Amino acid sequence: MKKILAICFAAIALSSLAATSPAKDEDDVRQFIQKLYNFSLANFELATFDGHLNLKKHCELLKLFFVESLVKQPNVSSGCGLNEMGSVRYPSVNAEQLSSAHATGRIPKAVISEARVNMDKATISVITGPGRAFYFLEKAPNDWRVVNVLLYERWPNADGFCMGTFLTTPTQDQKKVEALGCAQ
Repeated sequence: MKKILAICFAAIALSSLAATSPAKDEDDVRQFIQKLYNFSLANFELATFDGHLNLKKHCELLKLFFVESLVKQPNVSSGCGLNEMGSVRYPSVNAEQLSSAHATGRIPKAVISEARVNMDKATISVITGPGRAFYFLEKAPNDWRVVNVLLYERWPNADGFCMGTFLTTPTQDQKKVEALGCAQ
C-alpha cells in the first residue's frame, strides 16, 4: 500500500511540475528578451562601453543573446555584427538615427508580446514604433538563445506590401510566422 501511495504521490508531483514548466519557459523567454532591450544603444548597437569603442566586449555581449553562427565577425580587427541593416532591436530606426547624440529620446519603446513556447523552441515578437521583430529562440543548456530574427521596418505596411527580412535562412516553421505576420 505504501508503494502505491508513493507512486501516486510521485505521479501527481511530476504532473504538477510538467504543468508549470511551459508557463515558466514562457516567462523565461519574455525576461530574456526584456534583458536584451535593457542594454543601451551605446552598448548594443554602437559597441561603446564607458565612452570607448570596445569591439571585443561588444562581441561578448551579442553572444549572450544570439547563437554564435549569427554573430558575424568579418575579420580579427573588426567588431561583431548581426546584419547590415542597422539595428535588430529597432528595425525602423536607421544607422544615422542610432548614432545621433540625442537618439535615446527618439528611440521607440519596446512592446514585448507573450512568448509562444513549444518544447525547446520559442517565438516572441517586439513592436518598436512602426517596426516589428519576431525572435526565434532555442533552449541552450543554461538559457535561451536567438537563432533567427524576422524584421519588419514598417508594421503593418499601409500599402498592403508585406516583406520581412530574416537574419539567416528561415526554417519552414519560421516562414509560417512571416506569412502570419503579413496577414495580420
